[in-house]
Amino acid sequence: MWRGTMLPRPLRPGSYVIALGTQRQRMVTYSINADVSDIGLAMINWIIELIIKNAEFAIHTTYRNCVS
Repeated sequence: MWRGTMLPRPLRPGSYVIALGTQRQRMVTYSINADVSDIGLAMINWIIELIIKNAEFAIHTTYRNCVS
């Protein structure tokens, strides 16, 4: 599981939740603050989950390896 926050342009006014994926892989993103900052950006939280059945692969896979 990986998670983080971002400051992108808002997708829509107000609060929102976007959930995509299946039971093995999924992504959820939602707004943390409904108010847009002075610079036109909104704080959002994102979570990405990947279910891996091969335990050896899971041990050697890190976030850094996945995004490099």
